[in-house]
Amino acid sequence: MKRITLTIFLFLAVAVAAAAQTNPNVTTSYDAGQDETTIEAAQIPVKSDRTNRFLGVAIAFKGKKLAAKPGVVMFIISSVNAKGHKYPLANELIFVADGKQLGKISILNLDQREFSPTEILETLGTNMPMDLFKKISTSKAPVTFSIAETPFTLDASVLAILVDFEKAITP
Repeated sequence: MKRITLTIFLFLAVAVAAAAQTNPNVTTSYDAGQDETTIEAAQIPVKSDRTNRFLGVAIAFKGKKLAAKPGVVMFIISSVNAKGHKYPLANELIFVADGKQLGKISILNLDQREFSPTEILETLGTNMPMDLFKKISTSKAPVTFSIAETPFTLDASVLAILVDFEKAITP
């Protein structure tokens, strides 16, 4: 009886430890009508000069099983700003960690819509090359970038989610 109890206890301890390593921010969904699977980490709060700034990363592929690691990751920034604010249509992002440039990409201002009577939600996005995404996600130091006048910081908590996302998109 003691052996069975100990075995059950060890099984539960391992299950709890495994569950603790799974990030609830990374989700997978399958659309049977489109025969398409999406893996994403959405609405990740990002440090900035004010609240209501979020990061999302995603990939989509045909079928239920990812055959090969994708070459790009959809990289989306959502930013709540005062009405009347508008980021430029095209923006260059330079990613820096520990004083070193990791890389740069262009990002487009895709959408602006009312968020509240005094605020708008701006959505910016691009396809980020996988090699740059990997440099960002595996950085040991916080990663910074700016969109126009707005600074953003991907701290350790955000980078941990990006690492989990990168693992999820590795076949």
